[in-house]
Amino acid sequence: LRLIALGNHVQMSMAPAHLSLDVGNHFYIVPLSHVDALAGCDSDDVWSEIRQFQDALRRLYAAEGKEVVFCETVLQSKSVFWQ
Repeated sequence: LRLIALGNHVQMSMAPAHLSLDVGNHFYIVPLSHVDALAGCDSDDVWSEIRQFQDALRRLYAAEGKEVVFCETVLQSKSVFWQ
């Protein structure tokens, strides 16, 4: 992962090329403190930073005439959840 931005509660990284849906345009926005899924995150500070990162990406791609898609993926592997 390539760290793009680090907030107080959330970080944004670029997905590695071998895992990327669109190399250079696939990012992870992840809380610094672990949560199993964002639905379980009740921190207003975390949600505020997530929205700030999302808004920044929307503005970036809107300037290029593009749209963005945000989704959450939680994968279970034997005894560990991978996000």
